[in-house]
Amino acid sequence: MGVGHYTETDIREAARAFTGWNYVDLKFVVNKDQHDDGEKTFLGKTGRFDGVNVVDIILQQPATADYIAGKIYRYFVREDLSPHLQKQLGAVLRDHDYQIAPLLETIFLSRDFYSPASVGTQIKSPVELAVSTYRKLGLGNVPGVPDFNVATGALGQRLFAPPTVAGWAGGTG
Repeated sequence: MGVGHYTETDIREAARAFTGWNYVDLKFVVNKDQHDDGEKTFLGKTGRFDGVNVVDIILQQPATADYIAGKIYRYFVREDLSPHLQKQLGAVLRDHDYQIAPLLETIFLSRDFYSPASVGTQIKSPVELAVSTYRKLGLGNVPGVPDFNVATGALGQRLFAPPTVAGWAGGTG
């Protein structure tokens, strides 16, 4: 949804809704004894929410589709995105029940995608650079840990060890 569309209280209430969610090996489980079944107020709605309810409420917010569409546009096209275009792309995502394919089709078939302002503007992360280099050189499989992490770590991106909870800055950041 992006900063400014939720409060610290919303975060706490959402965390309560996800209590009891866990996994055993690779299987998702809900421990009902650990779930907070109390009433919660999240993004202006009140009820005995669980995690599914919280996700549904988030997806009902117009800012959510706009935010996701903007992230996808910036990843595939360029950093510069007008608020008007972001809202248009968010509408595509909402109108197709958050299916990504129609959004990607809209982006990839747009004139903007092929415009001089967009072509060649993406900067690869160290991991993307290393993987694409291995593929271009025909070296087959990318080496595993620790070799891969040593190489990408030297470039500033060690997998599973981000510098902050926000992860790594993309682009020129």
